[in-house]
Amino acid sequence: MAGKSMTDQKTEIATATIPKPEFPAEWNVFILNDDVTPMTFVTRLLQGVFRLDYATAHQIMLAAHTTGRAHCGKYMKAVAEAKQAQCRVAAAEAGYPLKVIIEREGGQNG
Repeated sequence: MAGKSMTDQKTEIATATIPKPEFPAEWNVFILNDDVTPMTFVTRLLQGVFRLDYATAHQIMLAAHTTGRAHCGKYMKAVAEAKQAQCRVAAAEAGYPLKVIIEREGGQNG
């Protein structure tokens, strides 16, 4: 550290000792298409559980219908699991086989 000012030395030491913060992993929530659950039910479910406006919920429902699955949102694991559970309960109570899955950001399932 010879030849550096005292401020440079303090900055170098301070930045070397501050650990980089680790953020919790994010989880993606996907709704899966099936041949039984009505589109209107899926749209309303997305509006209620994910707090989406009608147009966004309808777009996600159509994406699931045409591609087999659609992304509903990205959350911390506990929130993603809670939303998955809310969907599962609502679908079961209505008598539909609708499935919602979560995947860790980067593609690893949880």
